[in-house]
Amino acid sequence: MQNPKPFQPNEPALSSSPSWILNSGGNGDYANGETSHDEDHFNDDELDAHKGIRTSQVQITEDFTSEFFQPVQQLDESARIEAVESMIILLRVSFQSEKKELLKTHLLTLVRLSAECPFPDVTSRFEDFLKEISQDKTLVIPKSRSPSAFIRKTIFVPVNSFEEYHRKIFVELFLQTGRVSHLHRVIAIHPSYFEKFTAAFNFLMNEPGPLPLDWRNYIAILASARHKSKWLLNFQVQEFRLNGGAAKWLDGIENIPKKLSNLLQLNQILTHQPWVLSKDHIAPLVKGEDSWSIGELVHAILIICTFNALAGIVHGCGVRNEVDWDDMDSTLPETEEEEKVPSNIDETKKITELLKAGWEASDQLSEQQELFASAETIMEQEQPKPKTEAGPFARFIGKHDLYHEDFDMKSKSYTVFRVHEWNWKDDGFELARRFLPGAATLLDEEFDHIYTMTYNSFNENKNVDTLPFRRAIWQYVQRIKGMFHDDYNYREVNLLLNPSSKSYIKKITCFPETIVVSDFQNIGYQLTPDEKVHVALLAVESSKQSALLYGLHAVMKHMYSNT
Repeated sequence: MQNPKPFQPNEPALSSSPSWILNSGGNGDYANGETSHDEDHFNDDELDAHKGIRTSQVQITEDFTSEFFQPVQQLDESARIEAVESMIILLRVSFQSEKKELLKTHLLTLVRLSAECPFPDVTSRFEDFLKEISQDKTLVIPKSRSPSAFIRKTIFVPVNSFEEYHRKIFVELFLQTGRVSHLHRVIAIHPSYFEKFTAAFNFLMNEPGPLPLDWRNYIAILASARHKSKWLLNFQVQEFRLNGGAAKWLDGIENIPKKLSNLLQLNQILTHQPWVLSKDHIAPLVKGEDSWSIGELVHAILIICTFNALAGIVHGCGVRNEVDWDDMDSTLPETEEEEKVPSNIDETKKITELLKAGWEASDQLSEQQELFASAETIMEQEQPKPKTEAGPFARFIGKHDLYHEDFDMKSKSYTVFRVHEWNWKDDGFELARRFLPGAATLLDEEFDHIYTMTYNSFNENKNVDTLPFRRAIWQYVQRIKGMFHDDYNYREVNLLLNPSSKSYIKKITCFPETIVVSDFQNIGYQLTPDEKVHVALLAVESSKQSALLYGLHAVMKHMYSNT
């Protein structure tokens, strides 16, 4: 599971722009037609320079929106350099003015581009300009940040790397969106998975489908709020605005259409207790004046499950807010933690020997059912206490206060989900493909890829078949969600996952908002940072598939009950 190798796709990755990324980074303080007062301090000749500069390629103007930096999003090096020099002239004029409004508007984006742009000609010139203006002590110039509060900055491939595959990813991202986000950089630690994930995500959020773009964004906002993911919430709010969403919806769920409001119950069940979902929850959604079509509902279910999984990555891998966001993280440390060496060397040696030796399952089906029950109850984990929501999430949650409770094997209101009777490949995929064929196919490829992705190593040990360990993670998550695989030996879960690794996996898939840096550091075995990200990706993808199965199965049961 160590040292990701470059993946060479047959087709270019990232064929469309990821919808959770802004086109560029300004805060847009003057986007509503306000004008700068910097010009009060210049004569006519200076004002001409201040208002705009025409390069051979583009007119660079005094722009207080994010579009100011769009001219750097091009492959033509000479045109890009010319545009950067023109921007710096305008910014320098602003710097020399009393109020420095243009400069202050774009200062944080300058900081980002000086460190997180794939073009060295851009980073070097903006870095030089920042050094020039740093002499003014009235300007607060923050430092660029590590993408993760849990992972040392040196672990990440630099955005302006010349390593072939990463450079291809980062350049294409930057050309399309104007940034290489922190979430992208964390996921891109595993570039082959990154390609599969991005293709599926883009299709789900951008390509033609049953739901309008702004509705997709708002459903993503509702899902992001359940797990208190400020990173996802911020970006989806921006995307919602860019796609023409109604501003009043952002004030709270009391302002949304009844049709969307009807989805709130489904959203909280899929997020926290998907095993209680039934056809009875589907019926009210697809009947009446404000009803959803089955296609729209399937699309919404896919979005909710996708953003629940992304919340796991954001929290579980310590993804930091971008430096050019107005609201910086309130809970994540400002400097990344040093990687602590856990005291579980013996545990790591033991599992490595098991993986190298291999082992055969011989338990009978009846024993498997007992082992299925014990795979989770071997570890009693404290559940987070429910509390009244406050802050930016409350207005998207309201009184829908469902929270995680462990799957109860003895429950009389729901039963174990038997995957051999209804599974993703034969059933869930086919139902999703009926209404969103492109998205279903790409999701299927995403699941297949993360399940089989391996580097044949475990920590510093090479030539190790990690399939049993990866499979144990996948199956443990689905056990947490109440899904029984009759062809799997659940003894493997307790053999290969210790209490610390189970704790991290359960948190990231059930209540990721509770994750702290010590959870990531003490994951149960001595694993490298990229291996820990691999564990997180496996866990959230298994959780996503589980929630999708519950959601799609409920839809199917409703459809058949009306035939």
